[in-house]
Amino acid sequence: AEDVAWSLNRAIDGPMMGGWMRTENGGWIDSIYAEDGTVVFETSTFVPRLTAAQMRDIFCGWATGIYAPEVVEAGASDWDNLVGTGPFMFKDYVAGSYISYARNPNYHHKTLVNGLEYEIPFIDELLYPMIPDESTQVAAVRTGKLDIHFTISPEYRDTLAQTCPELIQQTYTFSRIQCMPLRCDRPPFDNPEVRRAMMIALNLPAISRARWDIWDIWGWPLHSSCPAYTPFDELPARCQELYDYDPVKAKQILADAGHPG
Repeated sequence: AEDVAWSLNRAIDGPMMGGWMRTENGGWIDSIYAEDGTVVFETSTFVPRLTAAQMRDIFCGWATGIYAPEVVEAGASDWDNLVGTGPFMFKDYVAGSYISYARNPNYHHKTLVNGLEYEIPFIDELLYPMIPDESTQVAAVRTGKLDIHFTISPEYRDTLAQTCPELIQQTYTFSRIQCMPLRCDRPPFDNPEVRRAMMIALNLPAISRARWDIWDIWGWPLHSSCPAYTPFDELPARCQELYDYDPVKAKQILADAGHPG
């Protein structure tokens, strides 16, 4: 916990974030510290937008590395100094070609298969090839040179199904667009009803089908394959109507919120 708290404070005050999350700089974090094996966040205000997924994006994984102070002191940019408890260990890196990882023989997790316990991972090496061209990536999937690809465009869905019927496909929506956020702390968007109206006024299925020829509810941060996912038809009606294009209803909501016309 001490290492996690140290890493988060280092990230917040570092050049990437510049301390903007601190209360004294207009943010909402008073302090982050470790206590009895737990990382404690003390905040100055309630932050409704702060979901678990946003915490993950800000404070872990690709955004914030969790290191021991000793690693940083030794030089975190040198992978020979890095330590971790994950299933794989760094093996090799060839610029512009690939990154490879070796199986960690001391990995602490195990898995059950048909009631029998096995050590994991099952594979001895994990290889990440670097293939900039999308058509070359798809060709590698088609010919079995790649075992998995997470972000193939839907435009290849049908041809892959025709040429590789044994290929397992899973479609999910994922946001990789740049957008212009609206100030929700100022009128009119500080009113949640105005924001609801704006979403109901968007023909989301038409926009999606025009670009990708498919329409599905956004699958982030929880996809339908996740046990914690709530099916769309089980959501409250008030949530479901956000995806039901209805400009007449949107205008009425705006009028009720004090913005007629």
